[in-house]
Amino acid sequence: MALKDADLDVAISDSGSTKDSWGAVQKIEAVDMDMDLLLNRNNAEIRQYPDWSRGSGESWGHFVVRLGTEGHTFFDAWLLAAGCIGQVMMTTPNAWHKTGLIPGALIIVWGTIIGFYTIWQLKAMYYDRKKQLIEQGKWFDDPDKPHMRKHKTQMQELLGYYLGPVGGKLVLCMMFAMWFGVGVAQILASATNYYSIDQSHSLRTYTIIFGATLLPFGLIPSFRKMRVILVIGVLGTLYTSVFGLYLAHTKGFAEAPAARLVPEAGGMSSFQTFFNGLAIIFAILDHHNIFSETIEAMQHPRKYFKSYVLGFFPLFLMIVPPGIVLNLAFAKSGIATAGNWFQLAPLSLGKQTAVWLMILHNVQAWVLWMTAFGFMWEKMVGTHEKALWIRLTSRLPYLLAVYLFAVCFPFYSAINTLMTGLTSPLMYYTMPCIAFMMHYRHQENRDKCPYQLARTLFKVVGWRTIYALDIALALYGVVLCACTSSMAVLNLVKLNNTFGFFPECYGCKAYQTAPKLL
Repeated sequence: MALKDADLDVAISDSGSTKDSWGAVQKIEAVDMDMDLLLNRNNAEIRQYPDWSRGSGESWGHFVVRLGTEGHTFFDAWLLAAGCIGQVMMTTPNAWHKTGLIPGALIIVWGTIIGFYTIWQLKAMYYDRKKQLIEQGKWFDDPDKPHMRKHKTQMQELLGYYLGPVGGKLVLCMMFAMWFGVGVAQILASATNYYSIDQSHSLRTYTIIFGATLLPFGLIPSFRKMRVILVIGVLGTLYTSVFGLYLAHTKGFAEAPAARLVPEAGGMSSFQTFFNGLAIIFAILDHHNIFSETIEAMQHPRKYFKSYVLGFFPLFLMIVPPGIVLNLAFAKSGIATAGNWFQLAPLSLGKQTAVWLMILHNVQAWVLWMTAFGFMWEKMVGTHEKALWIRLTSRLPYLLAVYLFAVCFPFYSAINTLMTGLTSPLMYYTMPCIAFMMHYRHQENRDKCPYQLARTLFKVVGWRTIYALDIALALYGVVLCACTSSMAVLNLVKLNNTFGFFPECYGCKAYQTAPKLL
């Protein structure tokens, strides 16, 4: 397949490129590239400089800025996978109390294994779709220039390609609800975190302040400009995790025998409590909703699966130990009502540092999810491939709507539970499995799959085994969605009936009194 005007990064192999070659060579003409090379390189823009070193003729100032903002490498994808947990880690101890420590731990292990499986499916379908669109001349803006592609693939387009128009619209609705809910949650999380160290104003006031502060960060144009934000997010999560261990250590474990190891026995109330906790645990696992944006931001998408898997190891180390020890330390003294475990910590410099780092992490999360939301919104209103100022201006309506909703319904845990309960089981289990079954049920499609790992598993495991597993997981996701979302709706209605719209201070009594800081 002969293509002209190839991007320098496509034309020069990884092993053969040097610092000097990047500055010396400006253009390679009439380069023949096979399909494998096109599939395994993303070239949304021509890159003038190497990844991690200063290019020929590049100023030090430009190099430093570029080093902090570029985000297309394996390291950046790993950072994203490792740091995606964010504010959910503040609610995980309470969620484990609701499910019981033993079921909660088993759910995380089970969900992680299945998450790897469905990510494998998504990558296989992504490669297959990309190959077909390249062959049809529909992938690049100009088929003769394989470095130009403004369009960003998203989950509703990837799954919709296999599920058809109706399935694509269903995924679109779920993605809309998920990103909207995540945006609301980041505003509320920032406000509740700060309220834990300064109660001089109402929680509603802080919600208004942090909503206005986060709003401009929804205007970042690309997933390729987030490296420093991702680094801050991972460091903030790591510090907060260590602070949680320290808090449990200073409290002591005298209450450990009272820790809830299994779900509470009872009627409808216990059922609702368990599934509300389960929904929060799913928020730890479900990063599938930004799969497409992440793999397309990578210069070498073949490395995505490895970055995703390796990113879960530090994530587990940051989320599991604090969740367990905080349940053991505060089994009788607050873990049952601590939707944010900052409520349990007395004011200290360590707590203030953790709070500010988590607020910075919430900025990172807001940027990630609202940028993905922005791509989808731009496509809906027809501005996605317009000039940059038109694209960013068109995002304002949904950003303002998220802001207003956060002030109107400031119930962080309830919003997070509803959002994950309604969308995560379907996006994590059901939709990928159905799309995979529909496409690869034909032997011809399995034989032509460009993803080597998929072809290997088709032969080693067998299609019938994979098909049976996909049916079971698809049904499991539907049942799980029905249980978690219905319980979450009941919880949100109950809170709204109790506190009304635009409440001034929801849940404020649970926080320890702290002196004024600002």
